[in-house]
Formats: sequence, C-alpha cells, structure tokens
Amino acid sequence: MRIGNYKVYFKKKGSYIVPLIFIVVMLLYLKETTSNFFSLSMIFVRLITFISIFFLLMIFREDMEIKKITSKKVPYEQELETKTSIVSITGDVGKKILFILLTASIFFVIEILGYAITAALYLIITMYILEIRNYKLIIFIPAFLITFLYFVFVVWLRVPLPTNIFGF
Repeated sequence: MRIGNYKVYFKKKGSYIVPLIFIVVMLLYLKETTSNFFSLSMIFVRLITFISIFFLLMIFREDMEIKKITSKKVPYEQELETKTSIVSITGDVGKKILFILLTASIFFVIEILGYAITAALYLIITMYILEIRNYKLIIFIPAFLITFLYFVFVVWLRVPLPTNIFGF
C-alpha cells in the first residue's frame, strides 16, 4: 500500500492476522469487563490489557515494512532483500501455533497438576520453543519466577494458587 511518499507492506502474507485477532479480543474483553464491574476493581485488568495491546502492536509493527519511495524504481523482491532487521519477532508459523496451543492448554492442565508444576513446565517448554538452550537459564528463571509469584500471591496477598492432589 502506498501512503504519500511511503510504501507500507508486510514481510509475510497473513502475518498481521494473529496480532489483530488478539487486539480485537482484548478490546472486547476490556469493554465487557468494564461495563459489568466497579471501575476501581478493574485497574489491574485495564493495566494488563493495555500492556498486552501495546506489545501486540509492537509485534504488528515488527512485521510491517515502511520504505520511503525514491525516484529510482526498485522491484518489490529487491526491496525485501536490501532491508535488514536487527530483531525479528516473526518466525516459524508452527512455533506460533504451538505457543498458542500451549498457552491455551494451561487452563486445563493447571487444575490437574497445580500452579507450580504447570508454570514450571510451561516456562521450560516455552523457553525451548524460543530456542533458549542455556540450561542454567532454563532451570533458574522458572524456579525464581515461581518462587517470587508464590511469595507475592500466597504470602503477601494471601491469595491461594491452584494446587494439585498432593497439595503443591
């Protein structure tokens, strides 16, 4: 698409669909929750929703290419070859689908395995999908995060986390 002196296009066809769907779902969720609940109780939900929308917009922007049109005509394929990106969030479609399925499966697995085991498995598998191969990080980050969240919710806020049949 051409906007003024700029050409805007996506790196891959259909790369904007998943972030766009999530943005729409988050906006609908925000609309539904703010109409049903008292506004002060929704401060945290609004914050998380807006942060999530911000990061989804960043993913959306990463997939987009904006080029200034010069007088010299460059074919579309040549433009893609000359553009280099330092950080690329776009990756294999299979990894994105696996990540979405893994995230959706948490809601079912957490009732059976409890918070601690489910969160540890989720973080380890997600880090492996993101190609983090440093085993010290794969062990340290889930252990630290689970311990930190346990102390925040159970000890400080006194909110119980889901437990399994063994009580942890």
